[in-house]
Amino acid sequence: MTPLRFSGSTIFPEGDSIDKITATIEFFSYWQAGSGEGLRPDIDALALRDPDGFPYFPGRTIKGIWREAMQSAEDAGMIKKSPTARLFGEHSACNETDEPPRKGLLSFSNAEMDSNFREWLHTQGREARQQMFRHLSGTSLEDGVAMDQTQRTIEVCLPLTMCCEITCENPQDMNSWHRCLYETAGLIKSLGYRRHRGLGRCRVTVPHYHQR
Repeated sequence: MTPLRFSGSTIFPEGDSIDKITATIEFFSYWQAGSGEGLRPDIDALALRDPDGFPYFPGRTIKGIWREAMQSAEDAGMIKKSPTARLFGEHSACNETDEPPRKGLLSFSNAEMDSNFREWLHTQGREARQQMFRHLSGTSLEDGVAMDQTQRTIEVCLPLTMCCEITCENPQDMNSWHRCLYETAGLIKSLGYRRHRGLGRCRVTVPHYHQR
């Protein structure tokens, strides 16, 4: 489902479920969600693809980065205390009891391209889908000289807009969890492999928050 846009903001489409919202991820640079596999000896890391050959971004990774953003906002006093553990679950290292870590209320789907765009690309054949990917190479330097056996080539995806569904298992207070996501989405500036080195620059948005 693609969010509607109105006056620069995202609004709830009519009939949207109150226990589920759609986050939109707009990539502004090459990005990669690595598969851990190589394509051939000269390519070290492939981008993730679904069974149809389309790129996607794992929901578990989005959840982890969003958890980090919300925890930072909580620590800085930007949002009220304790929503991070309640929404995303407890880290085992932070659990001081003998009870298993508490599971969070939020679930994240994989982020995928708009269904209409997928359908159109599917009609264009495999070669069209392959054009969504590029190969980047780099090497380590020492005193300005390339070091032996350090060249690495990775497969990356072109900048795309993708959507991820976020579901709350116990949406008794929709205003609370939606507000927390809305207030922290802007803290996520990059996603994926080498996100601190220029890849995966992005903007994450959720439907405009309003009291219900």
